[in-house]
Amino acid sequence: MELSIIISAVIIAAGVLLSLRQYYRSKERRAMIEKGLDPSLVNIYSTKFGRKLFLYGGILFLGAALGIITGILLAAVFKMPGETKEFILLSTLIYTGLSLFVCYYLSQDKKN
Repeated sequence: MELSIIISAVIIAAGVLLSLRQYYRSKERRAMIEKGLDPSLVNIYSTKFGRKLFLYGGILFLGAALGIITGILLAAVFKMPGETKEFILLSTLIYTGLSLFVCYYLSQDKKN
């Protein structure tokens, strides 16, 4: 029950923040149009990291999901039902770390 409250609070907070960001972004664009400026020339929201943020987040969540699945499978293979939480925790940490290495490798500039 407590976990569902935390998850719903995080989802609602993210929704409110994204809505406020969109509101103020459109307000800024309207002000630029009223002053006679072209809002497409000044695009401060497109950063190099911002475009890859969803890719990095997806890789990170994939690593966590693979860690959870691997932990459950390891607990079943070794027939240790009381140790399932530890297997899940350790394999999630390992796979999340590996996914961070993948994100780091993808973020490198390829000059060769």
